[in-house]
Amino acid sequence: MRQLVLGLLRDGQRLHGYALWKAVEERSGRRIQNGKFYCLLKTMADIGWIRAARSPTDTRCMPYEITPAGSAEFDDWLVDVGEVDPAGDDAVSARVGFAFELAPAAGAACFATLENVLSARWKRLAHERERALARRHTDGREAMRALFLRRRLDHALTDLNWLREARAVAERLHAPVAPQITAAPRRRASR
Repeated sequence: MRQLVLGLLRDGQRLHGYALWKAVEERSGRRIQNGKFYCLLKTMADIGWIRAARSPTDTRCMPYEITPAGSAEFDDWLVDVGEVDPAGDDAVSARVGFAFELAPAAGAACFATLENVLSARWKRLAHERERALARRHTDGREAMRALFLRRRLDHALTDLNWLREARAVAERLHAPVAPQITAAPRRRASR
């Protein structure tokens, strides 16, 4: 959730707490308790990633803005895909959501890095599963391990395929549009 807040405030964007809360809920697809969210904002401000800024038009509400430290934290998170949670897709989809908003070259680099990490994960899981299948114990522990590794392997492959599809969509969105050449209208012969 921290990265969503930082991502929404990047590029000089300023949002009041309520607007930021609702934007995070919409982007994440999850309901968030307001007390928990405002506690998160306070923690992020204490760390120095965001700060409350005075609003020239409304002195009662202060919008939040990202600090240079917050921008650096977001940039590090965006490319540090080593922390992608192997059991879930939230970290992958969150990065892909921001990759769509980056400049084409930066987005392509983000997609390439994510694909490399997910490919390496898939290969590691496949290797672990093969090792578990090769060791047949009578108590069934390795068989169960192989079974669970198969499930994680299937999830990793699904994430990888989804990422490749998202990358293709992003490439189509950023592809230059070729000008349409139309034939000049034919003139009718005068009689």
